[in-house]
Amino acid sequence: MDFERRLNEGPLHVAPLWSAEHTERLPGRVLAARRRRAVVRGVASLSAAVTLLAGLWFFSPKSSGTAANAPALASAARSVAERDFALADGSHVSLLAAGSRVEVLEQSAALVRTQLGAGSARFDVRHDPSRMFEVESGDVKVRVLGTAFSLVREGALTRVAVERGAVRVEWSGGQAFLSAGQSGLYPPPATDAEAKPSTPEAAAELGSNVGEEAVSWRKLAKRGAYADAFKALGPSSKGVLNEPSDLMLAADVARLSRHPGEATRFLSRVTEQFPRDKQAPLAAFTLGRVLLEDLGQPGRAADAFHRAQQLAPKGPLASDALAREADAAQRAGQVDRARQLAQRYLESYPSGPHAQRLRKL
Repeated sequence: MDFERRLNEGPLHVAPLWSAEHTERLPGRVLAARRRRAVVRGVASLSAAVTLLAGLWFFSPKSSGTAANAPALASAARSVAERDFALADGSHVSLLAAGSRVEVLEQSAALVRTQLGAGSARFDVRHDPSRMFEVESGDVKVRVLGTAFSLVREGALTRVAVERGAVRVEWSGGQAFLSAGQSGLYPPPATDAEAKPSTPEAAAELGSNVGEEAVSWRKLAKRGAYADAFKALGPSSKGVLNEPSDLMLAADVARLSRHPGEATRFLSRVTEQFPRDKQAPLAAFTLGRVLLEDLGQPGRAADAFHRAQQLAPKGPLASDALAREADAAQRAGQVDRARQLAQRYLESYPSGPHAQRLRKL
C-alpha cells in the first residue's frame, strides 16, 4: 500500500479488507441468505396473521384499557428481549439490569433523542460532529457528541458515569460537565458537594468541548480547509474530545496545515491511551512518518513504527511499518538494528515492495 502518498493527500481511514477467503465463501453465503429469506417470508406471513388477530382483540370493547398501554408494554418487552441493540446512527445501547427500559424519541440527521425510562443503561455513542445525541432521564438530560457513558436511575435522581469523551448534564436550575473517569448524581442533592451549580469557567470549558461551538473546526476539517480548521482549534485545543476519532481528526488538521509538532501530540495520545482501538496502529504509523519526514527525528520514528507493529502484528500496516522502522534506524545511526530489521523483512516478505532497497542495508 502506498501510505506515503495517501498521508500527503489527506486523512487516512481504517476500513475492513476483502480477501480471497471471503470470495471463496461468497456462493455459500448467497445460498444461505436465500434460505433465510424464504424462512423470513414464512415467518412474516404468520406474524401478519397473529398481528391481525391481536389487533381485533386490542380494539374490542373489553380490551380498550390494555390497548392504551401498548407502547409501554412494547418498551418493556424490548428491555427484556434486547439487552444490547444498535440505533440507526450507529450508536449502541446496553441495558444493564432487569427492568431497564430505553426508548428512542427522535432520530434525525441533526439529533438523536432517547429516554431512560427505568433501570440503568450504557450508551456507546458514535462520534459525528454534525449530530447531537441526547438521553433524558427524569428531570436530567445528558448531551454528547460522541462518547461512552452509563446512566442509573435512582428514584428521582440519575447517576452519570463517563468512560470516554465528555458529556454535559443539564437539570432544572443547573448544568455540569463530566469528562472521562468522572461521575456524579443529578440533580445534585442540596447537601451534596456536587450541589454547587457549574461556574462560568466550567460552562465555558463545556462549550469548548461538547457544545455546538466545538463543531466549527470539525466542519472546516471535513471540507478540507485544514489551515482554517487549525486556527479555529486554537492553541489550547480544548475543543478536541479525548477519544480516538476526534484525536485523529485533530492530528490530520495539524499535519495537513503544516503543524507536524502539534500532530504528534494527538497521535501519541491515541497510541498511549487507546491501544486497543482499531485506529491505534494507524496513529502509530502516522506518528512515525511525521517524526521521520517532517521533524527529522529518526530515532523516535523507529520506535513509533515498531509500536505500529506491536499494536497490529498481522494488520495491513505491519510490513510497511517494519520496512520504515529499518529505514528510520539506519538514519538514526543504529546500524545493527537496521540490518536485523532488514533481514526480518526479507525473510517475511522476500518479494515485498521494499525488499530491493532493504537488501542494500
